[in-house]
Amino acid sequence: VSIELRQGEILGIAGVDGNGQGPLADALVGLRPVHSGAVTLAGKDITNLHTSQRYRSGLAYLPEDRHRQGMALDFSLAENLALGMHNRPPYARGLALATDVLERDADTVVEEFGVRTSREPGSGAARCSARSLSGGNQQKFLFGREIGRDPKVLIAYQPTRGLDIGATGMLHDRLRAEAKKVRAILLISFDLDEVLSLSDRIAVMYKGAIAATLNRGDATREGLGRLMVGGASDA
Repeated sequence: VSIELRQGEILGIAGVDGNGQGPLADALVGLRPVHSGAVTLAGKDITNLHTSQRYRSGLAYLPEDRHRQGMALDFSLAENLALGMHNRPPYARGLALATDVLERDADTVVEEFGVRTSREPGSGAARCSARSLSGGNQQKFLFGREIGRDPKVLIAYQPTRGLDIGATGMLHDRLRAEAKKVRAILLISFDLDEVLSLSDRIAVMYKGAIAATLNRGDATREGLGRLMVGGASDA
């Protein structure tokens, strides 16, 4: 698989579920070994870096399964904010967590991303458990956490699956806004409407390979549909 992400754009990955999207995401974030080729970020080879090292290099990840890969449900929101960053400033203070900084930043995410909790920001919201939130609010908090790390590249895998219309619209707006901040965003979605709505370019995956990459203006629903089942493009 060969793909190129460009600053300031959203590259959408379209395809029927089970055509290699999961292994692609895992390889990019360091959860699966890369046996050939390379993964580079801003010109730096990160192929052999651990996931945490990739994050420090400027990668952020919104996983498909937020419970298995994104959050510790019995941790507080503040503790979830520290995942992957617990041993470095500003969240590490010697051998302990900087609880005051974590709670302040968790409250900021709750407020900025409209995360509904049983308490208000500044009045204990950061101490609410992740489990106490609805799925949509968990996803909004995760998105805020990843963006708050100021990444160069964001991989968003099925970012709105299971969300209501309001939460979906908010995340779509924020993805567009983040791309305008000269971030590179890789959107992996099985929702073709979502891919067409958000992407500047669209790559179609079929049987573990990229079948074609199109500019959004050249992509049609019918043409993408044919590519997704192994057919030829409109061109």
